[in-house]
Amino acid sequence: MKNIHPPHIPEIHIRKADIFDLPDIMAIYNQAVPDYRSITNTKPVNIEDRTAWFTEHNPNKHPVFVAEVNNQVVGLCSLSVYRPGRKALRCTAELSYCADISHYLQGVGSAVVCHAINACPTLGIENPITVRTLSS
Repeated sequence: MKNIHPPHIPEIHIRKADIFDLPDIMAIYNQAVPDYRSITNTKPVNIEDRTAWFTEHNPNKHPVFVAEVNNQVVGLCSLSVYRPGRKALRCTAELSYCADISHYLQGVGSAVVCHAINACPTLGIENPITVRTLSS
């Protein structure tokens, strides 16, 4: 798989998320709910929802990445199991991402998505896919 590089934006730091990032992840995710921007949930999520979701993501196979600017989480990208139980799709993962509204059009989404795609070969993911929704 060819590496994809976002525009050069040195102040964005990408890393694997940890449990302490959940409040920021939840806040960013919930910003997208009202107009279905980047996500397909129609109701805000709570910390219990995001904790269950987070624990389903094995950091060595299907991680959640966060983007930070000035040590503040401003975006995320997750690689999730796609259609569990279907062996033909075991090397496929669903890629989902969101950026904090205050950092739109600043390269955060591009940076975190490119990082996740570039990580796919080492994770055994050959086919990252995403679903694009239109605003309501």
